[in-house]
Amino acid sequence: MNRFQLENILADYPRLASEIDLLVFALENEIALTPGWNLELLKKNFFGQFHLESIRRRMQILSAQIKMAEAEGRKEQVQSLSLEFNHLSAQLSKFYIQTP
Repeated sequence: MNRFQLENILADYPRLASEIDLLVFALENEIALTPGWNLELLKKNFFGQFHLESIRRRMQILSAQIKMAEAEGRKEQVQSLSLEFNHLSAQLSKFYIQTP
């Protein structure tokens, strides 16, 4: 399953659906006026970058939450947050492996 398809991005970020739709509409209109540009490739690159940035942001938040949980001695929460952090880290690795 390709996570960089528009439908998958919209499913992953439902609160941003209207903004994403507007942005895609605007980009499609602008790109349509530029001969020689591959719209599908540009969409894939944009959504890939969007997904990458969302993973990075979540990892930053998790990192701060892990530090707070460690400082407060909440071991179970540290384990849970660390598991999510490691999962996101694996996703980042896959992203960089897939990117030429």
